[in-house]
Amino acid sequence: MHSHLQSKKALVVDNSSIITKIIKNFLVKTGFDKGNIFAAHDKHMAMMMFDLEKFDLVTSGIHLKGSTGIDLLKDIREKSTDREK
Repeated sequence: MHSHLQSKKALVVDNSSIITKIIKNFLVKTGFDKGNIFAAHDKHMAMMMFDLEKFDLVTSGIHLKGSTGIDLLKDIREKSTDREK
Protein backbone atom coordinates (compact mmCIF):
# COMPACT_ATOMS: atom_id res chain seq x y z
CA MET A 1 0.00 0.00 0.00
CA HIS A 2 1.45 3.33 -1.06
CA SER A 3 0.63 6.20 1.29
CA HIS A 4 0.69 9.82 0.19
CA LEU A 5 2.65 10.45 3.40
CA GLN A 6 5.65 8.34 2.36
CA SER A 7 7.35 11.25 0.61
CA LYS A 8 6.58 13.77 3.36
CA LYS A 9 9.24 14.84 5.87
CA ALA A 10 8.59 15.26 9.59
CA LEU A 11 10.59 16.86 12.38
CA VAL A 12 9.90 15.61 15.92
CA VAL A 13 11.21 17.84 18.73
CA ASP A 14 11.15 16.81 22.38
CA ASN A 15 13.52 16.65 25.35
CA SER A 16 12.63 13.02 25.96
CA SER A 17 14.11 10.42 23.64
CA ILE A 18 11.31 8.04 24.70
CA ILE A 19 8.59 10.50 23.63
CA THR A 20 10.48 11.16 20.39
CA LYS A 21 10.62 7.43 19.67
CA ILE A 22 6.89 6.99 20.41
CA ILE A 23 5.96 9.83 18.04
CA LYS A 24 8.31 8.53 15.33
CA ASN A 25 6.75 5.05 15.60
CA PHE A 26 3.26 6.56 15.37
CA LEU A 27 4.23 8.53 12.24
CA VAL A 28 5.60 5.37 10.59
CA LYS A 29 2.33 3.56 11.37
CA THR A 30 0.35 6.41 9.80
CA GLY A 31 2.33 6.20 6.55
CA PHE A 32 5.51 8.27 6.88
CA ASP A 33 8.70 6.65 5.60
CA LYS A 34 11.05 5.99 8.53
CA GLY A 35 13.92 7.69 6.68
CA ASN A 36 11.92 10.92 6.37
CA ILE A 37 11.39 11.39 10.10
CA PHE A 38 14.01 13.49 11.86
CA ALA A 39 14.40 14.17 15.59
CA ALA A 40 15.79 17.08 17.59
CA HIS A 41 16.06 17.35 21.35
CA ASP A 42 16.11 21.12 21.76
CA LYS A 43 15.17 24.35 19.96
CA HIS A 44 18.70 25.06 18.75
CA MET A 45 19.07 21.65 17.10
CA ALA A 46 15.57 21.90 15.60
CA MET A 47 16.29 25.31 14.05
CA MET A 48 19.57 24.07 12.56
CA MET A 49 17.72 21.13 11.00
CA PHE A 50 14.94 23.43 9.78
CA ASP A 51 17.57 25.53 7.98
CA LEU A 52 18.83 22.42 6.15
CA GLU A 53 15.55 20.67 5.28
CA LYS A 54 11.98 21.48 4.35
CA PHE A 55 9.54 19.73 6.65
CA ASP A 56 5.90 19.00 5.94
CA LEU A 57 5.15 18.37 9.62
CA VAL A 58 6.74 19.61 12.84
CA THR A 59 5.74 18.28 16.26
CA SER A 60 7.12 19.73 19.46
CA GLY A 61 6.87 19.21 23.16
CA ILE A 62 5.81 22.23 25.21
CA HIS A 63 8.89 22.28 27.46
CA LEU A 64 12.27 22.25 25.70
CA LYS A 65 15.74 22.81 27.11
CA GLY A 66 16.23 26.57 27.34
CA SER A 67 13.01 27.36 25.48
CA THR A 68 9.43 26.34 24.83
CA GLY A 69 7.74 24.52 22.00
CA ILE A 70 5.62 27.61 21.40
CA ASP A 71 8.75 29.75 20.88
CA LEU A 72 10.16 27.13 18.52
CA LEU A 73 7.03 27.07 16.40
CA LYS A 74 6.90 30.90 16.32
CA ASP A 75 10.50 30.98 15.06
CA ILE A 76 9.73 28.35 12.44
CA ARG A 77 6.72 30.34 11.22
CA GLU A 78 8.87 33.49 10.96
CA LYS A 79 11.37 31.65 8.75
CA SER A 80 8.72 29.97 6.62
CA THR A 81 7.35 31.34 3.39
CA ASP A 82 3.64 32.10 3.15
CA ARG A 83 3.09 28.88 1.19
CA GLU A 84 4.86 26.77 3.84
CA LYS A 85 2.86 28.29 6.70
